[in-house]
Amino acid sequence: ERRQQQPVVPVVEAPDEALCPGPRAQNAPQPPLDGEDCPICMDSLTDGAPLTYCPKTCGNWVHVRCLKEYAEHTAPREAKCPLCRDAWGGVELIQACKARLRREAAQPM
Repeated sequence: ERRQQQPVVPVVEAPDEALCPGPRAQNAPQPPLDGEDCPICMDSLTDGAPLTYCPKTCGNWVHVRCLKEYAEHTAPREAKCPLCRDAWGGVELIQACKARLRREAAQPM
């Protein structure tokens, strides 16, 4: 069985509204606690990597890099939260993840 090639999503400046946290949503959870793991990669959420949370329903945290890979894998369908399964976003979500990761990489440590 041959896998379909995933569509290429261009890197553009995308608004943070597609990716939380930007402006803090009403359901925004408290920052993750030590010992909490990303539900996608199962690595610690307190490892210093950029984070976002489900803006729709559950408010659970994930790594931005994990969400980007997950959303690219599900494209062209809209990505769903891996925990509550609420729709999270499509191309705009991938673009927002790429933009956030690029901004984080450009910041001096």
